[in-house]
Amino acid sequence: MPTYSIRGYDVDFPHEAYPCQITYMEHVLGALEQSENALLESPTGTGKTLCLLCATLAWREAFMKRVVAAASVVQGQQQTAQATESNALTLYDYKQQQAGIGAPADPAAARHRGPAIIYSSRTHSQLAQVIKELRNTSYKVRTTVLGSRQQLCLHDKVSTMSGQAANFTCRALVAHKQCRWHVKHRHDKVVQELQSTVPAPVDIEELCKVGRHAEVCPYFLSRDLTDTADLIFMPYNYLVDHQARSQLSGINWSNAVIIIDEAHNIQDVCNNNASFDLSGEHMLNAIGEMEQAQTLVKERISSGRANEGLTVYHEGGHLMPGQGGVGDDAELLDRLACGVKILSALYQKISELDTSGHPAAAAGGGGYGRGSSSSTFDGGGVAQKGECLL
Repeated sequence: MPTYSIRGYDVDFPHEAYPCQITYMEHVLGALEQSENALLESPTGTGKTLCLLCATLAWREAFMKRVVAAASVVQGQQQTAQATESNALTLYDYKQQQAGIGAPADPAAARHRGPAIIYSSRTHSQLAQVIKELRNTSYKVRTTVLGSRQQLCLHDKVSTMSGQAANFTCRALVAHKQCRWHVKHRHDKVVQELQSTVPAPVDIEELCKVGRHAEVCPYFLSRDLTDTADLIFMPYNYLVDHQARSQLSGINWSNAVIIIDEAHNIQDVCNNNASFDLSGEHMLNAIGEMEQAQTLVKERISSGRANEGLTVYHEGGHLMPGQGGVGDDAELLDRLACGVKILSALYQKISELDTSGHPAAAAGGGGYGRGSSSSTFDGGGVAQKGECLL
């Protein structure tokens, strides 16, 4: 396997590199050295993925060697001068001095690991190809690949769901220790074993096979492995979605190298992430569900079963506090009534904008019937069929 000296870095490449690949890797290494953003383009079939992987991993390898050397110097100085940690050169100071990547949020954490490399692409099938390319290189690094519950969950019920329904059901099962794939002692053992070695990189399908074989949840396993992973694969949406990004506590985003492959696709992902569809049917279903919940809570209170407790989720699937008496049920009734009132007013406003000639569903009495609340605006193209302007 040939090795190329590029900008002072020894880059292992799986085959003889073309001149355009050398040039590409020079720009990658230059951006990493200067802690700059780089927008790089190369024709299809010129091996961009290999160039990105090999150049970035070579830079990280050299970076870690310098970090280890600096740590040895610091340790020797501390032993000789009996310096305290408060005035010794830390790795945090070293990184600042070397004009490398951004300063880590937690300086103490920098003593144990280098910068994580985040490799993102649009789909998991594209990431699987990147992982395949990684296996052809000489670089041995800890990796993990992130996916949704729909892709990674092994539970018979949750694996058939999608979106928030899967998230809420999963959290409830884990909270009540009713998921056989999420057993803490078994999970912790597998995580410890994987973190103590450098296993071959796996894609999303292979991660599921690992979970089945070890009888652990691949979804939570992949997230826990981010604590020690050198290279983390993920789809675009984990980068652009703040809520998804904030849940990845094992990643120090200010001390990371972020690679966005096939970046021409990311605009559509950003647009989709910042947009949502809210149809009249969605609101009618939500109103109907809240009215059913009101009926159930009233029956609990009238039957004297309020003290049995009720599991209720809100704000992204977190358990509501309390849930243990008539007072809690009364508060829940107030919240449900408020929700029905707000959604009813919103639905009415959207119905007033409907120019399709469909009559708005009537409110009151026994609830709401199904109807359409899509709107069409032909003045300047503000909105098209199926959209509405509030």
